[in-house]
Amino acid sequence: MKLLQYLFKITPGATLTPNRGLRTAMAFCVALLVLAVFGHTPFGGAVGFGFLLGVLFTSFSDVSASLRMQVGAMSAITLGGPLALAAGRSLAVPWWLVALAIFVVTLLAGLLSIYGPLVSLVGVLLTIVFVVALSVDGGLGTALPSMLGFLLGGAVILLLTLVFLLINRLWGRADHTAPPLSAQAPPYPGQRGAWSIVTFLSHLDIRSSLFRQGLLRALGAGGAAALAGMIGTPYPQWAPIAVIVCAQPEKEASMRAALQNITGTVLGVLLADLLIDTTHHPSVVALVLVIIVFVAFTVKDLNYALFTFFMTNLTLLLIQLSSPGVSPIRLRVISVLVGSGIALTVTFLDQWLVTRQPSHFTPPPEGSAPIGAP
Repeated sequence: MKLLQYLFKITPGATLTPNRGLRTAMAFCVALLVLAVFGHTPFGGAVGFGFLLGVLFTSFSDVSASLRMQVGAMSAITLGGPLALAAGRSLAVPWWLVALAIFVVTLLAGLLSIYGPLVSLVGVLLTIVFVVALSVDGGLGTALPSMLGFLLGGAVILLLTLVFLLINRLWGRADHTAPPLSAQAPPYPGQRGAWSIVTFLSHLDIRSSLFRQGLLRALGAGGAAALAGMIGTPYPQWAPIAVIVCAQPEKEASMRAALQNITGTVLGVLLADLLIDTTHHPSVVALVLVIIVFVAFTVKDLNYALFTFFMTNLTLLLIQLSSPGVSPIRLRVISVLVGSGIALTVTFLDQWLVTRQPSHFTPPPEGSAPIGAP
């Protein structure tokens, strides 16, 4: 019972956000329509795939913050996401180069936490977009239509967000009642720093705790990608994404994130297996997907395990809708177990290095907060 309370504890101050759930579900419906109408051609399929990712990832960046910060984060994903998606889809390289690319991008994204939690969130999301795109076949021929689709999907979500904000203001109600960004589940918060390249370069030093943590996380993500590439497993992005999301600067935060990720995945797989066995008509699957999207983004801030539960259902049902008969249930669980295990290993290794060789590492610059601080 205590374990369940630990895993499903509601984030302090978090509440349901049905407005976000509704606008994400509305945009998701548009994405499914695009796929249904144009998905039979390579160009249309690439546009629809990009549109779907644009909707989901721009909604991921819809956080509780000031209007300027909220729109800024969503705009950054809308504009940066197409570039990350195109870069990933354009790389038709061996598995070891894929692993190297994931290592480099994860390392650079981790260092962005010096500019604050919101920038860190954008960096993590763009990294995940890049990792997802690397595992999708298509090459240069699908890069441009995927960019177009992502841009359109992000723009639709951004427009709906502004419309909902305007309506709520006219009604005299606030749109967001979620906790501050620093109180939310992964991705992790970071330090605040001035927008300066000098600030960024100052952390490119093995003595910097931020660089050390980012380097270990990048090694974990790259290692997970290399393992998936060597084995030749389908959906090789699942394990490295688990590493990127679960590897936290603090041991307690990593353990909680990993356990919540595993728990949400296992429970989500059980429900997804039942839904796949009982829902066979594409229209019914699409309806179930829309409902799941609405619920997932409504409860997103409450608990990470709960959100992972719904996102696991969403992922597996999308695969079933696009490729009937394919049911990577066990692979999903194994990938998350491997990725979470690597994330915990990375965190414990970082803690061990701090304990064993404290003199080799300098503390954060004076006046800055630790990486795990709000």
